[in-house]
Amino acid sequence: MPKVSVIVPNYNHSQYLTQRIESILNQTYQDFELILLDDCSTDNSREIIESFRYYPKVKHVLYNEINGGTSYKQWYKGIQLAKGELIWIAESDDWCDLRFLECLEPHFEDSEVSIVYCKSLNVNKSDRIYQIPDLTNQFTKYDGNDYIGKFMLTGNGIRNGSMVIFKREKYLQLLSTRWKDLLLAGDWLLWVEMANKSKIVEVDDTLNYFRVYEGSASSRFNKLGLFLIEGLEVVKRAISLTKGDYSKFKLYKIWTNLYFIYSDYFIKGVAIKVLKEFVKFDYLFLFIFLYRFPRNQIKKIYYSIFK
Repeated sequence: MPKVSVIVPNYNHSQYLTQRIESILNQTYQDFELILLDDCSTDNSREIIESFRYYPKVKHVLYNEINGGTSYKQWYKGIQLAKGELIWIAESDDWCDLRFLECLEPHFEDSEVSIVYCKSLNVNKSDRIYQIPDLTNQFTKYDGNDYIGKFMLTGNGIRNGSMVIFKREKYLQLLSTRWKDLLLAGDWLLWVEMANKSKIVEVDDTLNYFRVYEGSASSRFNKLGLFLIEGLEVVKRAISLTKGDYSKFKLYKIWTNLYFIYSDYFIKGVAIKVLKEFVKFDYLFLFIFLYRFPRNQIKKIYYSIFK
């Protein structure tokens, strides 16, 4: 049985796919299986995936005939196929240092650890990296429920799925698979559920490279307000798992500020839709918005919500 199951969920990332797969196959730690999934790509991804089909590490190659609409459904499919003790979702438009597994895997010697992640560097389409990190052997270990309270109430503290390895046994103990039905915040909800009653390790090395570009799935979904709409759902769950060490008013002020930041990018009609979700979450948000908005904007929003 392999120690790690590496799942690559791909959709139309043919220009990045070879680099992604080679960064996995050439890992210094080699006790893994590789699962390649394609979500009905319309580019030449299939041709590239087929070129790797008969590599010894490749255990599954699956193609969807209909696009699933979200990569989290692909994550779920891959996890169902996985045989390893540990799981790594290696997104197809990212890549990693060849020491990624070598540096993260040893931290699971502590049986209470369910998630280990490294630091991640944002890169653009030019992929220029100015410095390859040295290994520091430094890390921080958190109580999972403390981590939720500190890092998961105002955003996803683990901001990219490719930077994470998690324990399959802990995943199989989860009571809900709601995370796979979300479009943008599925990973955020999954990490919250995984952190509950366990430990999390942050490795102090930048071993993951995360592509950020206009037209990415996260960019499209943010225009629909999904970071805020789905994020509030995750926060509701996260609050239920914290140890209560947070200020509701301070938390809501931060989320109100996030609304103002993201609303500049919303398509037409989304700003009001999101605001309704805030008020539905807690009426206290209405008073915070009333305090923050000029009087003429208050009237517009008031009539939009309650007309």
